[in-house]
Amino acid sequence: VSLTCTGAPTGSTCVLTPKIVTPGANATATSSGVVTTTALMIPPRLPNGPRPFLWIWVCTVLSLALALYLARIMAQRPARKLIWAFAFLLFVALAGCSHALRGGGKTLAGSYPLTVKGTSGALNHSATFTLTVQ
Repeated sequence: VSLTCTGAPTGSTCVLTPKIVTPGANATATSSGVVTTTALMIPPRLPNGPRPFLWIWVCTVLSLALALYLARIMAQRPARKLIWAFAFLLFVALAGCSHALRGGGKTLAGSYPLTVKGTSGALNHSATFTLTVQ
């Protein structure tokens, strides 16, 4: 009998051991399953001193100030649009780098149905379990 496990949420895996079982004389076989999830880790707060995100704000403000200064100096030149485009792209790039607390690829809290299916030739049997992630 070949066993499969489906329905695992994003950031988790369902592994059955062994994946293939042979029932004995009493028509029973045993396999065990392990579900592994990926936790959302939030970095601990620094005790005292400057925070890392402070440097992002300082760089952003200084970059925008420099871009505005250059735009003012070059206001009489055709490169004005280029300066504004550079300032906008720099601002977007810095804003895009501030994703430290997002949980992409992590298993979110909730209940998920897991289905274990056994197949032997044309015969199929399945059982559904609920995985609760806290």
